[in-house]
Amino acid sequence: MNPLTSLMKRLFGRREEEPMTDNVVYPAKILERAGNGATLVRLLLAVAAGPVDLEATSGGQEETLDLTPEVLAQMVENFGKTPGPCPVYISHVADEVREFIPAAGWVESVAIEGEAGELLVGDVRLGPSVAYEVVDLEGWRSCSIEFGENVETPTGVVEGWSLLGLALTNRPALPVENRFQFAAPAVKAKRLAHASVRFS
Repeated sequence: MNPLTSLMKRLFGRREEEPMTDNVVYPAKILERAGNGATLVRLLLAVAAGPVDLEATSGGQEETLDLTPEVLAQMVENFGKTPGPCPVYISHVADEVREFIPAAGWVESVAIEGEAGELLVGDVRLGPSVAYEVVDLEGWRSCSIEFGENVETPTGVVEGWSLLGLALTNRPALPVENRFQFAAPAVKAKRLAHASVRFS
């Protein structure tokens, strides 16, 4: 049995074949607010959900990736080794237009959480208008990571998996509900921190 499935079975008492449908969210945190409204927040970026069909992603590769805690750990280890900052956009934005539009924010750091290292979280600085939409209006509740393996840089190859960007979205392509919520009750934090995935 997949370790994450086993964990969820223990937490929620569901049989393995039953879909996870609880509205489970990660309790996001406001870390600081600037005078202009820009806000540093801690969000859930990704969940180690096991085999992922990449054909469903915006990249559309015809392969399957085993999104394990080890893959997420590589993203943490390699963070900052690829050129430039790690941008945040509203939805996925094509590479050829990124130099002409401003980013919605920046991923400043990443870390692993969860008993099995199954959660990738990040400190994300959002610009004033996007911060208002995400934090105050709660208009965005999920995100989709952009990542690559063995990324080539001018100084060599970054071995393993690297986080390259983040897209805020309400309709993630993958069967992974990496939802966050700023109004999540603190009393539920222990439960929420260990289960933010839904199997379809």
